Amino acid sequence: MWILHDINTRDMYIYNLMELIDITGLTKESLLKYIYKKAGNHSAIIKDIEYCYYNQIENKNHKLLLQDLFGLICVGKLDGELHVQRYNSILKQWYQPRKIIDRYLSSAIQNGTILNNIFYYLVIDNSCPKNVQLNLASFNLLTEQNTVLRSSEQLLRCSAMCASQKFLYLCGGQRKDGSVSNQVVRFNPRKNSFKMLTQMPTKRYNATAIFDEGYLYVIGGRNKSAELVDAVEMYDAGTKKWSKLAPLNPPRVGFGVSVLDNNLYIAGGLKYSKGQRKYCRSVKVYNPLSER
Repeated sequence: MWILHDINTRDMYIYNLMELIDITGLTKESLLKYIYKKAGNHSAIIKDIEYCYYNQIENKNHKLLLQDLFGLICVGKLDGELHVQRYNSILKQWYQPRKIIDRYLSSAIQNGTILNNIFYYLVIDNSCPKNVQLNLASFNLLTEQNTVLRSSEQLLRCSAMCASQKFLYLCGGQRKDGSVSNQVVRFNPRKNSFKMLTQMPTKRYNATAIFDEGYLYVIGGRNKSAELVDAVEMYDAGTKKWSKLAPLNPPRVGFGVSVLDNNLYIAGGLKYSKGQRKYCRSVKVYNPLSER
């Protein structure tokens, strides 16, 4: 019964525990609500809104908003240092920010994603100006341990990044010479190894990617001329083939994407209209089965 009475341990490991539970007719969200209701509103979760640092991030390019099974993860700079913060969607409250302590605090995060309570991110190591490297690193949200996993020529700047239940996917990006790639790399965290997959049809960087139900979607981005790309492409992990979906209208970058009831929802982002940079207010809904 530790889950009801050991507050700190519950709040630390509840997410991992829920991922192991599969009860017919009972959703994980319902079980979580029951646990917190049974335990009472005694939680280590911080309620004070002062810990929500969205408006305090020094560089908007360092800000990431990610989603895991039970809530949101915000990554950004607080008082000049890199932090991660979890939002519990069941209690509708924020946890206290956790500082990522490593030698990359002054470096730029390229992209990131969440897999099994671990925040994986691409970061440029500027510690040696003569040999600037792009590294794949991880921050364990439970143990708060930071680890540099790999530095490889297969890692490209501004590549799209997402996760399935087992793997990370890095799509496209820019090489050191400025050329743009259409490569797709799958990273296995357990083996700390890369595998090159079938190249996507369109070369691009700054795209957005999401994995759902065995399909990898890569949306938007920029081409070698830095022009916005309207390509929406889907990779079938089973057949290992790519399909083109209806183009993104208007073309955009920096948008949010999610999947609900087998539909892709693309919200916000940055577009260009008559040479002027503007923010999108529209939400584009894709049905992959009909938009071939």
